[in-house]
Amino acid sequence: MEAQKFARNNMTENSNIPEERFKQWLAFAKFFLGTFTIAIITAIINHQIQTRELELKELEKLGNYIEHALEEKIGVRRRFSQYFATVTRSDKLRERWKEYNSLVEKEYQIIVEEKKEKEELVKKLQEDNLKGKSVGGELARVRSQIIQLEQEIKVEKQKYTPSQEVTVQAYWHKKGFTSQEAEEFRIKLERDGIPTAVMKHVNPEAPDSIFIGALVNAEDAQLILSSLPYEAKYIFPLTYPRAKGGDPTGLLVGVGYNSAHNKANRNKNNMPIPISKEQFNSLIEIGLSNTEFQLRLRKITSL
Repeated sequence: MEAQKFARNNMTENSNIPEERFKQWLAFAKFFLGTFTIAIITAIINHQIQTRELELKELEKLGNYIEHALEEKIGVRRRFSQYFATVTRSDKLRERWKEYNSLVEKEYQIIVEEKKEKEELVKKLQEDNLKGKSVGGELARVRSQIIQLEQEIKVEKQKYTPSQEVTVQAYWHKKGFTSQEAEEFRIKLERDGIPTAVMKHVNPEAPDSIFIGALVNAEDAQLILSSLPYEAKYIFPLTYPRAKGGDPTGLLVGVGYNSAHNKANRNKNNMPIPISKEQFNSLIEIGLSNTEFQLRLRKITSL
């Protein structure tokens, strides 16, 4: 009897061993899984916090350059979006920049194509002009449009401010370049950042001449000449004295000049020089560099 009781108790104790071990493993598994889960959740939260901090820092950095994103010129916006679509570390923000850059690129290509079409039109109008057809107004208008498009897509390393450089002196007449035309001329140039002074010329006859300073850059000169509402048949020499309408600093463009005005008081070095249509067109040729422009200007005024 005692033997049976001992055997029964012994079997019960032995049967409890696996259950105790199971409970121990279960407790360990709960601890391990709990710790592992907490670690994973903590890592995820930390990653989200770090990502958010990164996005906030990049957004803060972007705030310093936001004026570039709002810039009207497509060239500036294109370069700006290309930069952030490449260097932004936040995946989420970088994808958004790529989407924005894609939209800007489409707009950029539209302007490039429009510029090409107008350049082809200029070539055709130049041919018509050489044949004697009256296309001067249309030619000037299209050239002015091309310059505007070039400024749209252009990106300069350092922003150039014409108002600190080139200035224009415009004289209006009773005919050929009226006060109203001179005012429209001034408004257009000052909209492009070129200060323009408008004055009445004592000679009522129509103007036929221009003056271009020795240091005037190609971009400003072409913008001014392309907007000229009358045909320039003469150009005054680079050495033309200030008192007569010249500029020793080389940064003035004079329009509304008359080749016959005060002719008797000029010496041979200050006489206006004839400029042909071909020579005039050579100064407003699309894509002309400053160096080439100055070379052509000196060649024409040294005749």
